[in-house]
Amino acid sequence: DPSSGSYNYIDVMRKLDEQSSKKIVEIEIGSQIYIIKNPSPKDAYRLSDYLAEQIYDSIRECDTDISDIAKNLGFKADNIKNVKDHVFYQQHELDRYVFLGEASEYKRFDPTIQQ
Repeated sequence: DPSSGSYNYIDVMRKLDEQSSKKIVEIEIGSQIYIIKNPSPKDAYRLSDYLAEQIYDSIRECDTDISDIAKNLGFKADNIKNVKDHVFYQQHELDRYVFLGEASEYKRFDPTIQQ
């Protein structure tokens, strides 16, 4: 259950860096263990991208987190669902590089472990 805890970005990056030379990386976040095949040895930041994708996928697949988070934080479940939908499911116009002449695109937010 991805809602079962939080993590410290600096600690996660340290753990990824410590394991970055391994072909298979195993890291525990909250109560969940993530296993990452490491295609880019010695690159903790690349590993963090793969980890973020797995975390986002587990959040999208979870159907009990909304009520758990609402209960733990004291918010209405509908409000938590709206936030989850916005961050993890809905597509948005992303115009990050328009100033460089790139077209904007509609897609979900990119996974990141810094959130």
